[in-house]
Amino acid sequence: MSPIALGSPVRMSALGAERCPRIADKKGVIVGEGRYSNSLRVLLNGSKSPVSLHRDYIEQIPSVPNEVFASATETLSEG
Repeated sequence: MSPIALGSPVRMSALGAERCPRIADKKGVIVGEGRYSNSLRVLLNGSKSPVSLHRDYIEQIPSVPNEVFASATETLSEG
């Protein structure tokens, strides 16, 4: 089980999307640990309060370094 730090951006994993289709396309941020060892509290985008989700239902969104994002944006604007 890989650790996910507080404040990490997450999205639903394939298993999470299958088991929770209503929130399959949602993204959010880790705001705490859940009541059980395998759950995390996630504040989904557009929600006012966090929900508890099993660790297998979410996956961390890889962060993109600012230089890579900036160069990609420049390339798009030049073309």
